Amino acid sequence: MSIVLIVVVSALVGGVAASLLPSGDVPVHVAEGRAVLTSDGSGTFVTDDESMSAFIPAGIPWTDASGGSHMGGRPDCLPDGQNEGARPRPG
Repeated sequence: MSIVLIVVVSALVGGVAASLLPSGDVPVHVAEGRAVLTSDGSGTFVTDDESMSAFIPAGIPWTDASGGSHMGGRPDCLPDGQNEGARPRPG
């Protein structure tokens, strides 16, 4: 009996929580900042005003300055090792 009650209460709580989630179009926020990349291509990004930061996984698609598409990896313009000063513009 207690298992059934737990399942029913969980379903109700989950349904209420799901109904409160936003739906529809989600706006894209473009932020400029500074990225620190490691030799495997992963790293971190921090906005110029330091109000937002994000982890950059190594296996994400990206576009170089000349418009070439890449799937993960490290940009050729950056030497091996840790580098600061890349100016990504997500969006």
